[in-house]
Amino acid sequence: MTEKGPVGGRRRYAPDAELRMITRAASELLERNDYEDVSVGAVLAEAGLSTRSFYRHFASKDELLIFLYRENAERAAQYLSIRVATASSSFEGLENWVDELLSFAYHPRKARRVAVYDAPSARRAVGYAEANEAAAKLLIEPLREVLERGVHDGSFPCAFPERDARSIHALVWDVLWWDPPLASRSEAVDHVLRFVIPGLTVARTS
Repeated sequence: MTEKGPVGGRRRYAPDAELRMITRAASELLERNDYEDVSVGAVLAEAGLSTRSFYRHFASKDELLIFLYRENAERAAQYLSIRVATASSSFEGLENWVDELLSFAYHPRKARRVAVYDAPSARRAVGYAEANEAAAKLLIEPLREVLERGVHDGSFPCAFPERDARSIHALVWDVLWWDPPLASRSEAVDHVLRFVIPGLTVARTS
């Protein structure tokens, strides 16, 4: 819903609509440019809004970036949770989690988005370290849950869900950034599972 401003002026938008316009414009600009090259003015020009509109929602460009980063992490974690929860077995849930996280590198749109938030310029934003830690926890939680499920149903008798989830996340995140990458997403999934499954299912004998 909007209100018309004075003749020749900008229209005023409802706060939620205004916020969506700002975040959409910022996301599009960040996918086309490095974070350092995106200014508040450029975001507002893209959105067709005034400086006052921006500062009603964000105190700085860094605050906008962190908002977008958290929003994307929450969306990704939600989808991870759905893929894990709808799996027919703990093994499938684990494979789905690995496959979905690896999509961050093998799905073109997701890869562009990840590159935006992992760029050196973005990492220098105020609050980035805290947001990055929070994002990792969100992504790890569905994996911890599927490992816990595997302990209870006997699929992963040797699993330590809390620490193993963090280790598996670290392995997958490393594979995401290999240069050159593995040829395909399915090959990357198979590579990760080849290391992970024995650790979750085979007890040490010594």
